Amino acid sequence: MRFTARRYLSLHLTAEKNDHETKTDELSRENVDAYRAILGSNLPELEKKPDRVAQEVLTLLVGGSATTMRVMSRVVFHVNSTPHVLSHLRSELDAIMPAPNVYPELEVLEQQGYLTPVSMSISRILMDPNIYHDPYEFQPERWLGSPENQARLAKYFVPFGRGARMCVGMK
Repeated sequence: MRFTARRYLSLHLTAEKNDHETKTDELSRENVDAYRAILGSNLPELEKKPDRVAQEVLTLLVGGSATTMRVMSRVVFHVNSTPHVLSHLRSELDAIMPAPNVYPELEVLEQQGYLTPVSMSISRILMDPNIYHDPYEFQPERWLGSPENQARLAKYFVPFGRGARMCVGMK
């Protein structure tokens, strides 16, 4: 018989469910993971079957890593396929990391040409004084100004992202 990850998880979840039913009080909040949280929830029993829980756990694992993995794979491929880019990146890193065990601060990395962030940093946008006057002050009236000002501020109001990568809860 082929021993797949789904079969392993199914066996493990069945054992965990049986163990959970007998030791409910011993399960501390600090030790709860995804499948224990589902098993210990008030979901209907149908939703707690091993295959269903396995699907949920897989969704959590893949959803949190697949997009990052794809982007990083492409970045590594293109950097290694373009000799002048690889050389420039190595020069930048050698300048700020004289040894493999020297880890520069994020601010130092961001000051390098190729390592400058190209994505938006939500907190930096929302706290930019060039966009929001006194960004650390609670000023709800900033949103009540002229329609032009409201439109300008709305353009930069991105706490849930924008476009295809916008928070799924906003869709």
